[in-house]
Amino acid sequence: MNRMRTRLIDRRQAAKEGRRMHAFYQGFKAQRRGLAGNPHPPGGELYACWKAGYEFAKDDQAPAPEPPVCRFGPGGGFVHDWPEEKP
Repeated sequence: MNRMRTRLIDRRQAAKEGRRMHAFYQGFKAQRRGLAGNPHPPGGELYACWKAGYEFAKDDQAPAPEPPVCRFGPGGGFVHDWPEEKP
């Protein structure tokens, strides 16, 4: 195979994989937002990828981790004060 043909095939495969990943991400975000409509036509590959992302987000309902406590004192949106010590 010549070099140009190989590059074209690689680009097509990368684009196809990118569409799959984007559909998965759309499904994941739709579940997190509470939306249920799959925008892709039923029976297609993108439909299955969107549904897989939707199901994955449904199973992955772990709470978001708390930001770490900052040793440098109070202030800022992400900084928490040290918890008070209990006697």
